[in-house]
Amino acid sequence: MKPTPPYIAFPLRPHIAKGLADLTARSQTGLADRDKKIGAELLADAYSDVIEHTFVELLRELDKAHPDPELQEGFRLMEEVQEKSHHYLGWVVGFFSSERLRPVIAHFNKVTHELGDAGHAYVVVHVKPRLVADSQRVLEELQAGKAGSLEEGAELMIEVIEATLDALVYQPKDLMKFNFLVSKTLDGVISLLLKYVKHMVRKLARNLPRESYPIVGRHLMQFLVTK
Repeated sequence: MKPTPPYIAFPLRPHIAKGLADLTARSQTGLADRDKKIGAELLADAYSDVIEHTFVELLRELDKAHPDPELQEGFRLMEEVQEKSHHYLGWVVGFFSSERLRPVIAHFNKVTHELGDAGHAYVVVHVKPRLVADSQRVLEELQAGKAGSLEEGAELMIEVIEATLDALVYQPKDLMKFNFLVSKTLDGVISLLLKYVKHMVRKLARNLPRESYPIVGRHLMQFLVTK
């Protein structure tokens, strides 16, 4: 079933969608211990893809058009977030049985869809219509070079990031039903990384030259599906 707009859609590498579908099928008869590692790697790859397409590719476009040493901080931060996603997902594997993986894989398989004529795999996050409408308005202004600043766009992007975290990080974490210590540790890691990302987004918004605004608008608009 195709998702109903509005939503945000992030492309995934083919092996992620196939791997999630295979794990979902195997979960009907029971998951083996090796599936825990496979599942953790697939989820880490999915997080990495969202970061890569949303932030890293944007930073590359900006750096190509208007090179700036400040952008290197963003590259370093995104690399750290990707590395920590793989590290901590590998770490938590030891804290749950293979059966605990079943609802998490089902959740991710549910939010993964084939979209477009070519049927490429995307992870889909539904967001509030108000947020979609505001994002579309701001991104269109940026594309047209009519925006006076990036500040409103930065705050809207942070709202989208938080909505994405809820769907792709917090909900799966809750499904795993970790003990207090593990859950608290993961919450702390997520909170710290989110703080860094917010800082980066707001700093970019303050420092990017106006001639970069259309690049930001075009890049981010591709993830927004309104109809």
